[in-house]
Amino acid sequence: MSSDRESTCPHCGAVNPISPAALLVHCAFCSSAYTFKDNRALLIGTVAIPTQTDSPFYIGQPGSIQGFSFQIRGHLRYRYSTGYWDEWCGVTAEGKVLWISEDEQEVSIFRREELTERISDLDQIGIGQIISVAGAPFMVEERDQAALAGFEGEIPFEIALERSFTYIAGIANEERITLEFSENGVERYRGKVVTLEYLGITPKVSNPYEKKTDTLNHNLDTEHASTTEPVKLNDSEIEKLTCTACGAPVKLTGNPAKTITVVCTFCGSALDARTSAVMARSNTYTPPRFALELGAHGTMSGQEVTVAGRIRMKEEDWHWDEYLLWCSNGEYRWLTDDSGSWSTSRRIRTAPAELPQDLMPGESITYQSQKFRIKEKTRGTVDFIDGEFPYYTAKGLTTSGFDAVSGTRKLSCEWNTKEIEWYAGDSISAERIKGIFGLTSTPRAPQTEGNKQQSSWSNGAVVTLIIAIIALVILTIRETQIESFTLEESEYSDSLNDDGFAEREITIPAKGNYRFKYTSNLNDNWLFFTTEIQDSAKRPLMQFGSDMSYYSGTEGGESWSEGSQNHSQILSFSHPGRYTLLFSGENESSTPSVQVSIYKNAFVVRYLVILIALCIIIIIIDLNNRGIINFTNDD
Repeated sequence: MSSDRESTCPHCGAVNPISPAALLVHCAFCSSAYTFKDNRALLIGTVAIPTQTDSPFYIGQPGSIQGFSFQIRGHLRYRYSTGYWDEWCGVTAEGKVLWISEDEQEVSIFRREELTERISDLDQIGIGQIISVAGAPFMVEERDQAALAGFEGEIPFEIALERSFTYIAGIANEERITLEFSENGVERYRGKVVTLEYLGITPKVSNPYEKKTDTLNHNLDTEHASTTEPVKLNDSEIEKLTCTACGAPVKLTGNPAKTITVVCTFCGSALDARTSAVMARSNTYTPPRFALELGAHGTMSGQEVTVAGRIRMKEEDWHWDEYLLWCSNGEYRWLTDDSGSWSTSRRIRTAPAELPQDLMPGESITYQSQKFRIKEKTRGTVDFIDGEFPYYTAKGLTTSGFDAVSGTRKLSCEWNTKEIEWYAGDSISAERIKGIFGLTSTPRAPQTEGNKQQSSWSNGAVVTLIIAIIALVILTIRETQIESFTLEESEYSDSLNDDGFAEREITIPAKGNYRFKYTSNLNDNWLFFTTEIQDSAKRPLMQFGSDMSYYSGTEGGESWSEGSQNHSQILSFSHPGRYTLLFSGENESSTPSVQVSIYKNAFVVRYLVILIALCIIIIIIDLNNRGIINFTNDD
């Protein structure tokens, strides 16, 4: 820039051009960091240069926003537990500063703001909690520790090279909010997601920022001199690593410049792709059966895609597979195989307002004015990984989540103790997966022990099936008649029998339920029948009444009838043996004989009705939870 001034590195003597806003400078020749104030340079140490990636930004790159031109002059890289993010410092000709953040393919501009309210104690802030920031509700979506991992160029303030801090991040009023907590206090940053076009940035072809020997203005030994080569890693250095756990070669095939974790295919250890350091050690590498192979290529939504990573998640006796797809446009998305039910998804930043931890299956959630029904909640653990990923992951990590559906659209959320992530996507057929990747057959769910067949059977369906089988078994246990006899009116009628009752002996063959059925050819008459049961010693055990009545006739040319000519009673006998039955009856007029039949293996009908009703209720609840039907008022 025309307003640049010169600063001399206090370590190697090289001259570095800097803007009027520069305060902390990185020497492009010896990697020293020094402050520059009042035309004096003070050495503070050395710092690593951020590893070259396929970022659209580079030192010296011009841009324009809302009519103001700027130039990228500084670059900071911060590392957190699952990856990196980059911050780029843009400076205008007038010395004004613009900050650009780049994190997992998302670009945003942000500015530092003074705190005007007290922030809750950090220990009291957790994932999913809503706090007030600038008078607006702020949902904490991420909480983690971060540390400076690299620096190049210049920035307009001083920072400690060993800087580390705790941060929380989320959304308030559709803006990205970050709070940084350090020993110096709390700093707040507010930003918004933008496009490269908004910044007037043209994606680079190569990095023009070079270390040139002709800019040296000092007497140095030749060992301090630098060649005229761009500051970047050779492709072979990026794409080929050596496993520091077993010494085997490791090759990156997806998007090497953005890879954070790569898994050694010899020992299964998870490595930091930028340093080869072992992040999670393993002694075996035995992949389970997957529907798609690592490196599988295809075309999806107009983009060439490559299967770069595979994860098997497990929850108790159920598992599902997730595939990381690198796209030809530099983005990535996910492909999920849940027991043969396939879907695609990509991470979204505009999260719904609901707290995901509080939502339950069957409830609804709104995203982009569309209601989604929560299908299920999960708590899965990484059971196997291989390939490469743009964040930190390893076997044994556990995350909670849920899947919600609206037709073919899908909304998912995953969270752990450090962050919440939202994903949106669509269902996709197995036949289409076959076509995309050129498979010889339609992919099926691996039929392994304990595999949850959710696409066909849900928990509710299984319970209903069990109840239905029980009911069917009950129905197949047929009643068996053990006694049958006829009682004439002269035997049981008080007015015709001096004893006032009829007596019969029966044999109960086994413990269980028995049905006593009384049938009489009544017509325009009623009969109240009393039965007393005595044991072998003639001691009364129980007594019950049976009320029968039947009337019929013709009225207005139509026949009618009411009542019943039979009655049944279920009795439970706890001991087999001989029993005495005493019968007596009252009636309105002359009554025909009464046929008495006794059946064993009697089942109470109302219990069967309860079982059937229970099946229906479980099915309705299950369909509602799976989003197939909806009885909830969403208005």
